Amino acid sequence: MAVEDSATLAECVARAATGDQLPLAMQVYETIRKPRAEKMKAASEYSGVEKHFEDGEEQRNRDDRMRAALIQQTMMINKVEQNRHPSAWIVGHDVLGSVSICRSGKRIF
Repeated sequence: MAVEDSATLAECVARAATGDQLPLAMQVYETIRKPRAEKMKAASEYSGVEKHFEDGEEQRNRDDRMRAALIQQTMMINKVEQNRHPSAWIVGHDVLGSVSICRSGKRIF
């Protein structure tokens, strides 16, 4: 997340033509990064709970769900889908693509 944050911040600041536009650059940065940071936080909190169940029924049910998901993933015919890991949204994020909000038809800076 820190690398993503710094790359996004650098791109937003680079688009500010003058120092007066830095507050706008910071607003754009927050608009881009906040939803992803919140999603990452929620996923981390969920993972912290789900992956640390005490031995028992909850843990066995979780293991059964994970096993079924793995079997389903390996049985997929489409190789692209088969290789798409459930956490691909985390490691496959296009940082500069997310800054395209700045470029979409209107010039923000």
